[in-house]
Amino acid sequence: MTTGALLDALIEIAGISKTDFAMATYMAPSGLSLILTGKRLPAIKDKEAFCRQAASALAVHIFEAHCYRKLNHLFPVIYDFHTQHELEAFLQRALEYTLDRDWALAHEQDLDYPDYGKIYLGEQKILNTFCIILSDQHTRYPDDNLEIYSSLPIFSGQYPPFLRRLRFTSKNDTGRISLHQAIPLGADLKAVIPGNPLNIINTLQDYCDLNFWQARIDIGENLLLVKNRFLIIFDHLFNKSWSMSVIQHKSQVQNIYEEIKS
Repeated sequence: MTTGALLDALIEIAGISKTDFAMATYMAPSGLSLILTGKRLPAIKDKEAFCRQAASALAVHIFEAHCYRKLNHLFPVIYDFHTQHELEAFLQRALEYTLDRDWALAHEQDLDYPDYGKIYLGEQKILNTFCIILSDQHTRYPDDNLEIYSSLPIFSGQYPPFLRRLRFTSKNDTGRISLHQAIPLGADLKAVIPGNPLNIINTLQDYCDLNFWQARIDIGENLLLVKNRFLIIFDHLFNKSWSMSVIQHKSQVQNIYEEIKS
């Protein structure tokens, strides 16, 4: 989805006129029209201010209890926003992500082979970015199957706590999304899945085909790989805060995939 298409959809969800939105973001209606139709992009130097003002103008009209449901056709991977500020931060991050993609395409950058990965710090930014990246893959390739390999400890207390807020809003993809959940090398299944995990398993199976697998190498408890798309690695920093690394270079993603499947 382009910046213009996303912004147009969000304005409609907010239930305000384009003229009122333009006034709230200090834009001329003609300038907004050029952005919505894809004829112009906001200047890269104005990205932060533009996305912040747009998110603020939208969030005040969208926020209410369980308002994430209004956005589920745009973001099938999302979370329930506790405050208007959380929604505003999410919308700002989504607009920044989409604008970065549009600028890269406008400058003929190869998005399949970026020169560098990205690292995100802070639980809120990680949660927002995680939802946006997975939603982008889900909606941008509606006819493709997604094959996901995860070593995240979904049954234990080591699972990143902010990811427990996730909401998966599309229940019709069990044949399209395959989740392969790793069991640590040499582990006893009863030790890895203590107690009664049926609630978690049943919830996951509403949204995907769930399979368990045991890697032949020790891949740790911090990896999520979408075949042919990207690799996400979660890690703890020295102060116990979280970081998230995103690698989208297809050759590197393929190398990791071959290693864990070998």
